[in-house]
Amino acid sequence: MLSGWRNWAKRLAYSGEAMVFCVPTGSWRITVTLRGLITTKLMADTGGQKKKIDILLATYQRLALLKITVKAIKLRTKYPHRIIVVDNNSTDGTKEWLRKQHDRGIIDEVIFSDRNLGLGGAFQEGLRKVESEYFICTVDDVIPPKMNPCWLEQELIIAKENPEYGGIAMKGARVSKLKNLGEDLKN
Repeated sequence: MLSGWRNWAKRLAYSGEAMVFCVPTGSWRITVTLRGLITTKLMADTGGQKKKIDILLATYQRLALLKITVKAIKLRTKYPHRIIVVDNNSTDGTKEWLRKQHDRGIIDEVIFSDRNLGLGGAFQEGLRKVESEYFICTVDDVIPPKMNPCWLEQELIIAKENPEYGGIAMKGARVSKLKNLGEDLKN
């Protein structure tokens, strides 16, 4: 499926740690979630206002990775955003940690599933809480790149410049494959 996406890619742009590509879809509005990619659904223009963008994150049994990912989102996302996390019934301490982060205001919404819904089911549950016109779907082991302007703002710029595209994906770094997380993510 990824090779199909690459064949459809109309625009490739390289920016530091990330590769951004846009997919033409005509009048369709789509969200595509591929493991290792941070994906955005595009809808109407925000009218130039900096409205919060929802970042929907699915997790299951990977508390250590989730902690790094949430920290990376908070440190590397300068654009206004809300974090929504769907926990797929983890038993490794994730639920307790998520409750604390929610109470501290670090995570805006938490959904606790009573069973493992899988990635698609978790996103389906989380999408019910999404309020923003643009939003991100990602998983607990993908961190956004450190960029200036920030990665989210760059995706929005591309989206607004290309309203005919139904989705934009930015390849993020997989936490599990990183040897050097960068100074900003070290304890």
